Amino acid sequence: MNCRLEAAITVLRAAMSWRRGIRNPACIVGGAMYKGGLNFILLVVIICLAVVGVAGCFGTGPAGGLKKTADSEAVAAKKPDGQPIIKQPSEQDLSLLPPDIRRIKEKGRVVVAMYWQDRPPFFYNDQQGQLTGIDVGLARDIARWLGVEVVFDRQSRSFDEVVDRVASGRADLGISKLSVTLSRAQRVRYTQPYVVFHQALLVNRLDLAAMEARQPGSDPLGLIINSAPRIGVRRNTSYVEYAGIMFPNAQIVEFPELEELIGAVQEGKVPAAFYDEFELKTQIHKNPKLSIYAKLFIIKDSVDPIAMAVAPADGQLLAWLNTYLEVRKKDLLIDRELERYSGGLNAAN
Repeated sequence: MNCRLEAAITVLRAAMSWRRGIRNPACIVGGAMYKGGLNFILLVVIICLAVVGVAGCFGTGPAGGLKKTADSEAVAAKKPDGQPIIKQPSEQDLSLLPPDIRRIKEKGRVVVAMYWQDRPPFFYNDQQGQLTGIDVGLARDIARWLGVEVVFDRQSRSFDEVVDRVASGRADLGISKLSVTLSRAQRVRYTQPYVVFHQALLVNRLDLAAMEARQPGSDPLGLIINSAPRIGVRRNTSYVEYAGIMFPNAQIVEFPELEELIGAVQEGKVPAAFYDEFELKTQIHKNPKLSIYAKLFIIKDSVDPIAMAVAPADGQLLAWLNTYLEVRKKDLLIDRELERYSGGLNAAN
């Protein structure tokens, strides 16, 4: 019951008891008789006791004030020291598992297909030569929760080959900054995305000015999409396919390295480079002078979802990975790592 209500009831009961037990009491003070004096004194004593009782319902705050205590409190979870204990399955447990999960458990490892070249911050060798990055940490954490080791297969010379190795069963998973495309989705099954970028264009300012002069008042992005004669993309990436969809009237020019693609835009060899916003923002962060020669357009209604790939028959593994992402994604700190690598530019999405 509320402490204030209890105190009020206490006062009322005491007053009623006093009224029943005392009739016309008198008190002599300084030789004079005052009827009702005893009533007044008793009432003051009762009120004082009630006030003390009400004060006891509160705690004293840090500054000496009163602070009401609570029955519950919302707090942030604290991460425990050390790694969680993962139960190893018994023979009976293994016999109850679906074939795709049982396959991984029985061989004691999960094979992860990953593109052969580094793509920081997703996968790269650090200064000590150790493989690290967002995708590497993701793969290792998945293996830990499956209770197996992780093996990285970096033989793929293209991202499509990553997909092919998964589809053929040579790898259990594809974790390789792998963009979701309709053609790849015919060969593998994708998890829900763990990162979603926007597609973007880095446009040569002189070429853009020339297009605007030919069609004054036109939307700049619309001009590029409909009027650019050539669009540069990075070879062996999903943007070769994306560009064919976005720019059906343009010649798609492929460049083996990102630096070559950016240089081609600066030199006017292609009017624009088409890639994900993260990569293009990172290039501007590393080379601020690039903004003098080129303008960045983020295409807000065109996304580049990044997801893991599994073989078509591995339905239970797919369901487990989606559950894993729901449960563990916040702990993986992917957004924080992207912001750190891009100098905070990725936070502006």
